[in-house]
Amino acid sequence: MSEAMPGGFPASTAGVQLALCFVARDYPDKLVTTIERVYREYWAEGNSKVLTPDGVLAIFEEHLGTENAKHILQEVRYYAACELFLLF
Repeated sequence: MSEAMPGGFPASTAGVQLALCFVARDYPDKLVTTIERVYREYWAEGNSKVLTPDGVLAIFEEHLGTENAKHILQEVRYYAACELFLLF
């Protein structure tokens, strides 16, 4: 555990959580190791960049492969855009 809070704490984790939902749906065997890596980067290493699209993509590429990781992020963006549209 990092002794200091990660930069920008508290930060929104909604995007990462949504992406992890898609990982659970499509690659359930990779979910636990992917969550562990996100958690370790944010809380143990204090790396708040892990909550950005580029940070998530880097971790997902390691665990899911480049094409699968990009597909997950595309789904997150599409879902978020649809949700925003439905709010109005």
